Amino acid sequence: VGVESDTVYVGSNGIYALDASNGDQRWQGGAFNPAAYVVDSLAVNGGTVYYTAGERVATLRGTDGSIEWGFEMPGRFELLPTAESGTLYIGGHEFVRALDPADGTPSWRFRTGLGTSLPSVTSDTIYVGDHDHNVWGIAAADGTKRWHFRMNGEATSPAVGNNAVYVGSKEGKLYALNEK
Repeated sequence: VGVESDTVYVGSNGIYALDASNGDQRWQGGAFNPAAYVVDSLAVNGGTVYYTAGERVATLRGTDGSIEWGFEMPGRFELLPTAESGTLYIGGHEFVRALDPADGTPSWRFRTGLGTSLPSVTSDTIYVGDHDHNVWGIAAADGTKRWHFRMNGEATSPAVGNNAVYVGSKEGKLYALNEK
């Protein structure tokens, strides 16, 4: 689910735009056969709806649901696409990818461990955990590794604040890591 202005966007077997005040459907869209692909995740930024469905990544115009671009990429994308600072960041099976939000052109790809968490984005770094007990700091500009921390368990989605990266582990520990 995503919200922008007076519209709520819901992903299911397609994307639905609903009036936030009364729930009336404004439009239904999707760049791919909605019967074959269920929307895994979506985000809204600047009037564009970004979404993932299986191995598909796509965008729709928030005003009418028309397709801006869409294509297939190897690996399943189950996590929220994050549009920050003119770049679209997508976590997936073993990679974090940076795409141009205007047309989906890949900028870089960084290999993580199996199953990435929801990325946390600052102006210059992408923070992501994985199921292989790792937390990664990735340079937003070029996708190079800034730092890496090995945990004693599967990492949850990191949060950034107070010059620290906070990340939990599935066995109940909370880590506060130096942001740089």
